[in-house]
Amino acid sequence: MTVDDSLGNPITVPTKVEDNTQCLACHAGKDSFAMLQPEDLLDMESNRELIAEVSARHSFHAYDPEDIVGRSRCTECHMAKVAKSAEDYDISSHTFAVIRPEQTLATQAEGGMPNSCAVRCHRPWAPIFGLPLDSDRSDWSEPADVELAEWLKQFYGPGGTWWTTEP
Repeated sequence: MTVDDSLGNPITVPTKVEDNTQCLACHAGKDSFAMLQPEDLLDMESNRELIAEVSARHSFHAYDPEDIVGRSRCTECHMAKVAKSAEDYDISSHTFAVIRPEQTLATQAEGGMPNSCAVRCHRPWAPIFGLPLDSDRSDWSEPADVELAEWLKQFYGPGGTWWTTEP
């Protein structure tokens, strides 16, 4: 991907989703990614610590985007797999908006909806956080789903400790 470096010169950054460079190539140098520059992505090995710091500060999760869980992988939150074809949750959302836990709660009358935090990461790992496991991915209105959404909302929701949202 060709982007401008910090001096405005065009550079070509090799990108892939798995290490976040697909997203960081454009977002580096801006907003919460201001301390990372596009040219830092040209040498991932030497700049891994900086990339990890910036990514973890934004996501509040350890930087390990290549891990099977995808911690701090941009697409896990911003393009969560919430649609389905032949299999539940195999198609990524392309809105780039994080689907908040409070949206799971707000749609309970319609059967609920998956949220970015739960659909891939927190729902299968709920017992680690002392929450009940719910393996039925087709229904997001079960008590375990509500409890998980309420728990996640304390981090990402109105008055959230990591990201606060409007109710």
